[in-house]
Amino acid sequence: MRFGGAIFAIAFVTAGFADTLTLRNGQVVKGTYMGGTARTIKMDLGDAVRTYDVTDVASLEFTAAAPVAAPAAALEIPAGTAFTVRLNGSLDSETNGAGRTFRATLDEPIVIAGETIIQRASEAVVKLTSDTIRTFNLVSIMVSGRMVDLHAGIATPGQDAQARVKDRLIFVADRRVRI
Repeated sequence: MRFGGAIFAIAFVTAGFADTLTLRNGQVVKGTYMGGTARTIKMDLGDAVRTYDVTDVASLEFTAAAPVAAPAAALEIPAGTAFTVRLNGSLDSETNGAGRTFRATLDEPIVIAGETIIQRASEAVVKLTSDTIRTFNLVSIMVSGRMVDLHAGIATPGQDAQARVKDRLIFVADRRVRI
């Protein structure tokens, strides 16, 4: 009885791993421990689940789980990081008013501490914040397959920005952004 209870306690704690059950008759059963009672042990053999009486069991061994990789450290874009983007289309001041968003493309990669955090040509979204002096904000950018919200104001507002619409816009992150 104690033997069966001990096997059950050990097996319950480590359920879910590849395990080896050795029977008293010498038969070795490889599978996954599925549970049991004080009198039985259930093993998933892949194609069937079998129940074994604890009096027939010589030993039960659990294979250690593969080490779990540590979660990746959160990446951060510091405040003051410059983003250079190109609009993907033209801007007509008569039809495009404040609040309208435009698709853009990152023109230069974002490199932090020697590591490329955001690839060149990543998709971005730019918002026209004032149609009278044509100012913009960079509101989001694609990072590792998902859009990340950020707030970056244009580095050169006013007339200079208007002259640069056909070429490139340079934005500076107002605050740090975790990605």
